[in-house]
Amino acid sequence: MAQLTVPLPDASICAGWSEQDRFIYNRLNYYLVKMQIEYKQTWQVYANLVGTKKWQQNMGPVMRSVTKEPSPINRQFFNPAPITGVTKKDVIDVRERSTDDIVYKHRWESPVMNFLPNFQDFLTDHVTFANDDISAKLQYYNDIFIRGYIFGYSPFLYVANRDGGNELQTAQQGYPTYNYDVANMQTTLTGAGKTTGYLQAILPTLGNPGNLSLNTINLATTILETDLRMPPFMGQQAKDNPAVQNMYCLICSGEAYNQFIYDPWLLNHKNIELDVVKDGFKGSLFGRVTCKLEPLPIRINADGSIPDPELRELNPAAFNAGESVPNPSYVNAPYEVAFLCSYGEGYKAIEVGAPPKDFAKGLPEGFGAMHWNGETKITKNILTQCQDANGVTQIDTNKYGEHLQIIAQATYGCSGEQKRSIFPIIFKRWRGARVSQ
Repeated sequence: MAQLTVPLPDASICAGWSEQDRFIYNRLNYYLVKMQIEYKQTWQVYANLVGTKKWQQNMGPVMRSVTKEPSPINRQFFNPAPITGVTKKDVIDVRERSTDDIVYKHRWESPVMNFLPNFQDFLTDHVTFANDDISAKLQYYNDIFIRGYIFGYSPFLYVANRDGGNELQTAQQGYPTYNYDVANMQTTLTGAGKTTGYLQAILPTLGNPGNLSLNTINLATTILETDLRMPPFMGQQAKDNPAVQNMYCLICSGEAYNQFIYDPWLLNHKNIELDVVKDGFKGSLFGRVTCKLEPLPIRINADGSIPDPELRELNPAAFNAGESVPNPSYVNAPYEVAFLCSYGEGYKAIEVGAPPKDFAKGLPEGFGAMHWNGETKITKNILTQCQDANGVTQIDTNKYGEHLQIIAQATYGCSGEQKRSIFPIIFKRWRGARVSQ
């Protein structure tokens, strides 16, 4: 019987032999009907709302971005002297501020594949499907890398209906260490930034009702525009995303958006002709905020840990053995995070470019070429296991070409040139009609 296993995140790059079970797929000795299942596509959200900048090679491992900073408006009244008196002057000085950025690198691999499943099995597109799956994960994880960077480095955290007011709190900043707990299907954050301990202290301060209400969004938008003086989307970013032209953007889950139909503020102030039962909720918020939905938002357990969104059904007796299904801990997590975004140049994704030319082309030409742009490759340049006459496992080259592996390597980077341009909103999850304010 095929063994069901869990995909392993952040494995050592020199991990041991991981050949895929040759009998994991269904074979023709069972009567099969090929089923086409349409999975809900997970599209990029954050990568489309931030700017881009190119990495400068051969300038060391750290990129320092320097930004000119105008002088502050340091008066509410302006009182020049009478023309007959002594003329006064302002001395205006322009300053610089900087941010340091580094580039990250990650690798992706399939298990080593043997030719036998493609020879004997009913479904023969295992290699193609595995390649497509890795490609989809590369795209999605790039998006949540940007999301994680913004969450970690945002200098503020908005706490919905915080006890005592002052919803916008100064927050810890930094890139945390992600500690994956595969057994419990959750992640704890340690080190810098908004760690699990920090979140544990913040969660009890969420007030009543604490959900993502229209009142909360309106207040958060006012703070972003007035207190933090961040403008809405405009210019090239708005041209690329017409829906956000001269608007602020709220990134939230479909669940949170669906709750707006029950919001007391909406029900008390809606147009008399608006039938929320028949027509539902649609359009921008207050004519100032547009919404973008993300399918798998950040959700937080009561203890501050971060549950994995999905898991694999490992019970071989289950009707859906081997299926990727929602993790109950993620489904039932009591807290969620949305992001309120102003103009799209506050954060920039770093485009690293190609590896150094001698490594990118390989020596001799094309042999062992180095790739780190996220392109998936099929390689047979692997070592295989075999047994000698005494049954002892030995290592041999893949000289007969019976095995292959799909590999990919990608670089990631993000620069927060104006970190207050986006801040996360932490709130209590609500579903259905409930009493709110």
